[in-house]
Amino acid sequence: METRRDERFAFFSRASWDFYTYGTGKKSGFVTDLSASGCLLQSTDAIENRRWIRILLVDEFSNLSPALIGRVVRKEHALEVVNGEELTLFRHGIQFTHPSRLSQDQADLILALSKRNLSTLSCLKRNRKSSFLPGFLA
Repeated sequence: METRRDERFAFFSRASWDFYTYGTGKKSGFVTDLSASGCLLQSTDAIENRRWIRILLVDEFSNLSPALIGRVVRKEHALEVVNGEELTLFRHGIQFTHPSRLSQDQADLILALSKRNLSTLSCLKRNRKSSFLPGFLA
């Protein structure tokens, strides 16, 4: 059984990502899981293992886009139905490389940016302890 090094938070944010080493253009996806050392990126594009990528979290309300750099350490795919259409959705486990770990302030800010986190119990508990008040950026 796998044990997690860091506490994971159920999280949801639109994100854009690209390959860190060369420009092939931005691609879209979603970050759906977050910890101090990594996240889960979902995209319709496959990314090879050990590939370095840059992720920009998208927050329409504040115009802030925290940037994270990491590498793919795990990949799985599944068929999902979206608007009646079957899509292959790739889930990529990303290990942060810069910063290698989110600081408390960085994690607090990212969690505070997501309005959906206000209804997610684990993030709500974290936001209550945060120096940022939930919704302060709205």
